[in-house]
Amino acid sequence: MSEVNTVCSTCHFFQDDECYFNIPALISKDYKLENKKGKYVIDNYKCSYAFSKKQFEMHKDNLPDDFIGYVRAKNAVKYYLILNLIDKSIDQMFEIYDKYIDTLSIKPYEISMACKLKKEDILKFIDGMKKRNKISWKSHNFVNQKTDTDENNVFHTITGTNLEADKKGYMCYVSKNFTELQEQVSYANFVATVSKSKNVAGLRESTKDLNGLFIPISTFKEIKSYCEKNNEYYIDTLRNDTEVIHPYYE
Repeated sequence: MSEVNTVCSTCHFFQDDECYFNIPALISKDYKLENKKGKYVIDNYKCSYAFSKKQFEMHKDNLPDDFIGYVRAKNAVKYYLILNLIDKSIDQMFEIYDKYIDTLSIKPYEISMACKLKKEDILKFIDGMKKRNKISWKSHNFVNQKTDTDENNVFHTITGTNLEADKKGYMCYVSKNFTELQEQVSYANFVATVSKSKNVAGLRESTKDLNGLFIPISTFKEIKSYCEKNNEYYIDTLRNDTEVIHPYYE
């Protein structure tokens, strides 16, 4: 495989030996910016934010007015969000959505919400979500039995029925500490699109806890397939693995 390098000196966002997005400084622990024959280069790193000066001059009349915002948006992590709201009332579910989901700077492309609603509340919930119809969503109403509402079953059921072949990007699972979601998504976005840490495939809030799991869907499927072939319980691996799934900000 040929080596991929980033030549910062040819990038539109690299002016006066400085990067507008501050990429070299942000990744300095893992990658070094070097001056090679008068050109600034980052070896073995492909910058997602790079845009050549030549291409910018050729196409600037056709580029969006807010080109910087456009580049940021194009590089935002794409993720599917699973919310375990089994222990929440319908009013609490709406509050969580309004305060912590609708306000995210990087929103998920789809949401699955696990809940345990009474029959009379289901239509009320659907009507309420239709009014909040900015993000594609699904509800998964579990029956009121402990085995059905156990976290393992909720996670297994939703991931087993909703990770279709066309779902791309990352999967994020949250069951508590919703106030931290904004910061966690921002950090996951940094890891996925900027630092591209070679030894970090996924993140979670802490070891032995599924909450905050943020992992590429393709990697999740590989872990699940490997564990099932080797008679291992994949949810335990997702909870306990520290080789490729690290706590946030480790």
